[in-house]
Amino acid sequence: MQYFVFFIVFVFLCWTIVKIPFVRNSALSPKIILALFITRIAAGLTLGWLAHYFSPLNDYTTLNNEGIVEFQNLIHKPQLFFTDIFYSPYQNTYGGYFDAVGSYWNDLRNNIITKFLAFLNIISRGHFNTNVLLLNIIPFLGSIAIYRVFIIIFPSRKWIVIMGCFLIPTTLLFSSGIHKDLFVYSALCFYSYGIFFSITEKFTWKRCVFILVSFFMILLMRNFLAIALIPATIGFVLTNKLKMKPVVVYGTLYITALFFIIACDFFSTSFQPLRIISDRQEEFLKLPKAKSQIELTALTPDLHSFAKNFPEAVDHGFLQPHFWKTNHWTGIVASLEWVILFLLPLVLVLLLRRRAQTHSHFIWFGFAVAFTMFIMIGYIIPNLNSIVRYKSIYLPFIITPILCLISLNKPKKTH
Repeated sequence: MQYFVFFIVFVFLCWTIVKIPFVRNSALSPKIILALFITRIAAGLTLGWLAHYFSPLNDYTTLNNEGIVEFQNLIHKPQLFFTDIFYSPYQNTYGGYFDAVGSYWNDLRNNIITKFLAFLNIISRGHFNTNVLLLNIIPFLGSIAIYRVFIIIFPSRKWIVIMGCFLIPTTLLFSSGIHKDLFVYSALCFYSYGIFFSITEKFTWKRCVFILVSFFMILLMRNFLAIALIPATIGFVLTNKLKMKPVVVYGTLYITALFFIIACDFFSTSFQPLRIISDRQEEFLKLPKAKSQIELTALTPDLHSFAKNFPEAVDHGFLQPHFWKTNHWTGIVASLEWVILFLLPLVLVLLLRRRAQTHSHFIWFGFAVAFTMFIMIGYIIPNLNSIVRYKSIYLPFIITPILCLISLNKPKKTH
């Protein structure tokens, strides 16, 4: 019966997805839309199988099982279902908003997902594969959103944009599972879509909803990303509206942000960014060591420690996993992907030294967000598999433009 329901839902979604106006407005053909959607579903099912194969008690299965419990509450104890999300189990304290352990706010991320799964279970009855199928509508629409942005910037590079927005292996894989990454990736795509078209075309109430809802979701699911979006968004607005040079705008913004961090550490007792980051790293280091654990120098909440650890953060955030050291499939795929799709194309772009004829302010926005988060990941995360998973969300924002710029910068033949 479960597989029959899966088949019916699959056919219905394939029939529906090509009729959604937001998808149709991408100007992709129905065949391409279906192929990309089915590829995403296949990735989600593959991730679920791999996770179960390597560890039956994995995060994806655990969240799905907790969704079944929430479904039972929804059916039999609706009052509990709608009220317990506001309850903190930590002795009437909600903990710190940025804490990773003993915090209501940290638990809220998974609670939102399991509550959402409870409604999906009305259809799926808790079947893992059917939930994967239903959930992947969200990131697929997110990929459509970011595709519609990049196809405006690179209108003649359709297939490269499709590859960058839909088919980067680790992004496709980790944004298709029953996990926070699916929601964070989707929200980031929708936020970027709303900001881009609000600034470059017209600010409408629909785009305002895109921006507010997606930013709120990011704020709940991955608070460090929400903070990284603020200066990047200000930079995007200034470079577009005031026609200022991006390097000047972003340089000024991030230098100002650095001074703000220093000032907070000196003059504020309630908000100290360096302490928040060092505490988050400490909480990750206290977790049981994983098979893909790497050495991470402990941070202290002062500028000297962060400056000393900066080269290590760059190595971990940008270059890990090293393909000559890794022996796990995720590390091998991620390292080869990074070399082939980012490092080599970036070298070619830099060597050609030609400017693309396109309004590229959004590229600066994407790079600012991605690189900020890469540095943050490098400082905090001591696990190679987690580094790959966290980084995967941001790859379309840097790999897509770099691949497109190679084509744009291709030397013309001379006769």
